[in-house]
Amino acid sequence: WYLYVATEAVVTYFAYPTIIKTIDHDVSEMEYPAISFCHSNTFRKSYFDKHLKNNPFPDDPEYHMLRGGHQFETMVESIHLGNNTPLRADVKSWLVPLRNSAVGSTALCHTISSFNNGTITKRTLKSGSLTFTLNFELSEVNDQKNTIGIAIHDKIFFPRKLIPLGASLIYQFSAKRNTKKNLPRPYGKCTPKDNDVLFHYDYYNVGACSTECQSKLLSQSCGCTLIGYPLRPETPYCNIYK
Repeated sequence: WYLYVATEAVVTYFAYPTIIKTIDHDVSEMEYPAISFCHSNTFRKSYFDKHLKNNPFPDDPEYHMLRGGHQFETMVESIHLGNNTPLRADVKSWLVPLRNSAVGSTALCHTISSFNNGTITKRTLKSGSLTFTLNFELSEVNDQKNTIGIAIHDKIFFPRKLIPLGASLIYQFSAKRNTKKNLPRPYGKCTPKDNDVLFHYDYYNVGACSTECQSKLLSQSCGCTLIGYPLRPETPYCNIYK
């Protein structure tokens, strides 16, 4: 019996083609990865005092998080290429579900995909590094948390964790790009088109997938969506009564 099982396992394993190639080489240019910034403070103090101080549990918290959070224009004061050439970032702002992160479970994040209206997408050996000057907006912080999380990641997948940055410090990061090509169907279905499987989030990651599943289960069980989770269609946010 054990010989039969072992033989069946070996035959099944070799029935599927598996090709792995690992190549390390230097390149003259590399496409910039996506760079995301998320502030640990959910709402700017001035916005909270004006709109939410007397209503800390609004009907549409996502609306207020997108408008009352720390915006990219005030969080990132300047971007320079090689410390000399100023750049304008092409930014998308969105709410990101995170797990075990220094910036909370859901954060307003700003993701840079390119620069100068898409005209600068690659880094060459001559262009040099990127330099960011950040503004922590100390006067706009509501609580003791005052960090900006940064993530350097692929443009399709958003990481589950961020690197927390503190004020008055200088950080230096380097990026290495690894490319993985999945086997075609019928051995798998992990293609760029298949990454567009989430309803609320443009970028796939395990945290986003888990959050949407939890939100769907809660909506089906209780008929409402927990604050901080993506709002299900035709489902209100949960309150103290529900």
